[in-house]
Amino acid sequence: FCLWLLGRMGNCLVLAPADIRERAKRSKEVDAFLKSHGKLTREEIKLLLLGPGESGKSTIFKQMKLLTLGGGFEDEELASFKHIIYSNCVSQMKVLLQALVKLEMSLELPENEDRAERIRNTSSTGETWSSETADDIRHLWNDSGLQKVYDEKDKKFQLNDSAAYFFNDIERIGDNNYLPTNQDVLRCRVRSTGIDEAEFELDGLEFKMLDVGGQRSERRKWIHCFDCVTAILFCASLSEYDQVLREDDTQ
Repeated sequence: FCLWLLGRMGNCLVLAPADIRERAKRSKEVDAFLKSHGKLTREEIKLLLLGPGESGKSTIFKQMKLLTLGGGFEDEELASFKHIIYSNCVSQMKVLLQALVKLEMSLELPENEDRAERIRNTSSTGETWSSETADDIRHLWNDSGLQKVYDEKDKKFQLNDSAAYFFNDIERIGDNNYLPTNQDVLRCRVRSTGIDEAEFELDGLEFKMLDVGGQRSERRKWIHCFDCVTAILFCASLSEYDQVLREDDTQ
């Protein structure tokens, strides 16, 4: 028995039975591999988070991690967010003080001018945080003049949504024994640069979630994340429809 294959120019190729069996075997192996690989691919759900800056991508990313951890973040991981939260408090108070000057408004209490100057000269990294810093922020936040500036946010300048949350709880944050809560971690703002990845299991399925930066300078990196993506979650903040861009306060 042999198989005759007609060539394009009338030539003939003869395959011996052994060759036919070998090719059939390899074909079955390839089919089995593709079937197995396809099953593995289907069991891993790859989710890609996209959206502009401040749209909530990183918050969803942290929420998914929190949900899959059951009891929440470990104390060690919570403690790692302390300086980020300190940085958020200082940097956002600086934003309010800058807006105070830009809008040609003033603080209600003259004694708060010295506190404002200290905050302006405080590092935004959170490394120089002290109980005095927390006390200065508390007094400034309670100043009615600064509250009027805060009321102008979104329309005139960009401020993190979580700023009021942290300012209202600044005494707890300023305590020497402060340990961030799960809610603090969800609320704190860290600008996403590069690509963050988290893996978790749910109902027997392996999930891989990717969080990428949303600022204009980060969007060129998005193209590298689309390979084998199961679903894309595009985030848009409903509370920011009337806000200017962080990258350009004229748009």
